[in-house]
Amino acid sequence: MDEVTALDAALSLTEQTEMHMFKLGGVLAAIQANNWYEPYQSFKEFCEGKLGMHYRKASYWAAIYNDLVEANIKWSEVAGIGWTKLKEIVSVIDQDNVAAWVDTAKNQTTIQLIETVKAYKQGHSGQIGSHGGDVVSTKTFKLHADQKQTVEDALKKAKDEAGTTYDTAALEFICMDYMGSQKLAAKLKKIGTDHALAALEEAFPELDIEVSFAQGKAS
Repeated sequence: MDEVTALDAALSLTEQTEMHMFKLGGVLAAIQANNWYEPYQSFKEFCEGKLGMHYRKASYWAAIYNDLVEANIKWSEVAGIGWTKLKEIVSVIDQDNVAAWVDTAKNQTTIQLIETVKAYKQGHSGQIGSHGGDVVSTKTFKLHADQKQTVEDALKKAKDEAGTTYDTAALEFICMDYMGSQKLAAKLKKIGTDHALAALEEAFPELDIEVSFAQGKAS
């Protein structure tokens, strides 16, 4: 791909579908690597001024493309989980575990997935599966009929809100919410700025979120 072809492709691929964004990621990676963004002074200025695309999102898609190509993973293997989750797993997937990670991503919220990837990188994960958690253990409860109905209703609601089909993931979601003595601000601070912004973008895709940092504070 030469410079003219890359610049033309960047403009034509800004349609917001995942496949287009994946292809755009490849084009952006080439533009960034070769400094094909004149007369703009930087890749960031090019993305925001020429393409009308946030620099952070452009950088994520370029990285997603590079990581998938390097791991020799086809787009069809990861399609459908959303870019905010995909950017979390691209650094840990390979041809052997991609199916398990995609399943994990589909059955966890973005915040849960961030924690799962972090644990995996630290070597605390055990076998990655639907929940990406540690070795499975069992805990049994005896419930009265009315209690059982309450629990089942709560699990159903939690599964809807957490976007999972698994009772265990829903139960964890309920417990994390109850432990909400750890307020939302604390949860967001724990996962870091980039991850918190990604979670907001996933929750409110209709918003155009701009963030700036006070002088002297790291992003």
